Amino acid sequence: MASWAQHRTGCLSEYYNGVEFVGNVLSFGFVGSREECEASCTRNPGCQFYTYYPSSPQTDPGMQQRCYLQYSTSLPSPTNITATEGAQSGMSQRDCCTGSQCLNGCADFIFQDTLFVGTIITSVKTYDPTICQQQCNQNPLCQFFSYSLHENLWCECYLKRSASGLPDNITSVATMFSGFAKQATEPGFLGCADLVLPDSEYAGITVLDVEVQSVEQCQQMCTSDGLCQFFTMLPGDTNTANGMSICRFKNAPGNIPTMMTYLENAVSGFSMQYNTVQKTLQNCSDLLYPDIEFSGVDVVQVLAVDADRCRISCTQNLDCKYFTFLWDETQNSFICKMRTSFLGIPDNIFLLPNATSGFSLNAESYLDCSALLLPHTTFSGSLIGYMMAPDVDQCQRLCTQNPPCQFFTYLSADWTLDERRFYCFLQSGNDGIPGSVIHLPNTTSGFTKPLSGLQFECITEEYNNLNFPGSDERSLKTDSYEECRSICTKDPLCQFFTFFSQTNILSDQTDTCYLKSLLSVPLPQIIKYSPEVVSGFPQRNCKGHTSDSPTDTLPSC
Repeated sequence: MASWAQHRTGCLSEYYNGVEFVGNVLSFGFVGSREECEASCTRNPGCQFYTYYPSSPQTDPGMQQRCYLQYSTSLPSPTNITATEGAQSGMSQRDCCTGSQCLNGCADFIFQDTLFVGTIITSVKTYDPTICQQQCNQNPLCQFFSYSLHENLWCECYLKRSASGLPDNITSVATMFSGFAKQATEPGFLGCADLVLPDSEYAGITVLDVEVQSVEQCQQMCTSDGLCQFFTMLPGDTNTANGMSICRFKNAPGNIPTMMTYLENAVSGFSMQYNTVQKTLQNCSDLLYPDIEFSGVDVVQVLAVDADRCRISCTQNLDCKYFTFLWDETQNSFICKMRTSFLGIPDNIFLLPNATSGFSLNAESYLDCSALLLPHTTFSGSLIGYMMAPDVDQCQRLCTQNPPCQFFTYLSADWTLDERRFYCFLQSGNDGIPGSVIHLPNTTSGFTKPLSGLQFECITEEYNNLNFPGSDERSLKTDSYEECRSICTKDPLCQFFTFFSQTNILSDQTDTCYLKSLLSVPLPQIIKYSPEVVSGFPQRNCKGHTSDSPTDTLPSC
């Protein structure tokens, strides 16, 4: 597991001549220089590295001056999924917790040598900071507290509150202890996730070291890393040669620091676990869906010559939200069934050969495209990458968590080729919609969800007879699937697991719990030697970076 602590820099300013980076292509276009290619990658939030093909006699004429913006998929999803009798697989339940059990519900952590400033409700004499916290818990007005062992204020417990529920100020004061009421960390309250403590160092397992320019950037990068629970930005005298500071990502089995120590000019804080990336909502009403019927409440039924005319009729009828165009044998003609529902999306979606369905183009009708999961349907678009997913819901989660992904296609367990079953293809397209929609058995397609609130959803599903091979962090004997899941939940490195309830291939696999984790670093999947090719990384994390290239975005094919 030594790879978790490998040093990772925030700014990779070098570029590499004669080297081709191969990853998932986010977009590509024609630019005049390597510098413009680099600037385009830097401006694009989904770009992690690039490859530029300059004009040269050695370069393929069709590739000259092409700039490829690329992305490496790095999400906690099984590297492989196989159907295995007796196996049970699942995901960590850390995102299902409530209150002080949550990653950021750090009410059990008391900050030493720290003073929380706020409005004092009352003060009482207590034995220690833990008793002070209990006093705060019992007072419905108390949101946080400070406990003093300082000279004349010996054993004084101050119960406090503020308009925001957070301290108005935080200062470093020797022999002071501060913390939150445990009820303050219920869902909806960030608690100490919003706190950044000066002159403090949090102890825990070091995940990664990253170069940063500010504590805000340190916290943002910790938040975007699936394993980082809290961080310490080291003091100025440990700065790197290029003038940037080291941000140390950390975690601990209890999800809070094992201890806090004084370290002058260091700054520590917690992952906010909030994703600030916003996605444009897709307009899936522009598409027609072949061999699909949308069910709902019938509005009216009319004759139509084709699906386009049916859509026009639906759009002109204010009560119509969606339609299905099909041949009616009783009337011996094509008909257009106009329908509606309470939510404005189909109540159910069925496979119906030779039918075509779609939505009203009425601009006033809101359509939640992320609620559509279309059976036996394949979307075409620019492939960002593919991952393994045990079901279509997890495939949609992977698309949502992957910033460039706008829509997806999932191959089910019934797919004809064994080696392609459980594949989740992450895709993007012009205006966020597929280039085409094709009927294909044993597939399901859908759209990303808009990112808001917590980045990761809670996955409670239990996947019977599925095995997540590889990426073992460790294994141990357990009595049940539930015990295996509980151990995975408590282990900060565990992202998913497989429990063998009976003998599979090896006799000693019975009642064995395998905890799994993946290294998630945005690096090229393959690097090849290629003359007259230049590759590099975006410069977003480089101190004083400015872009001299035009401000227009790189055109996408």
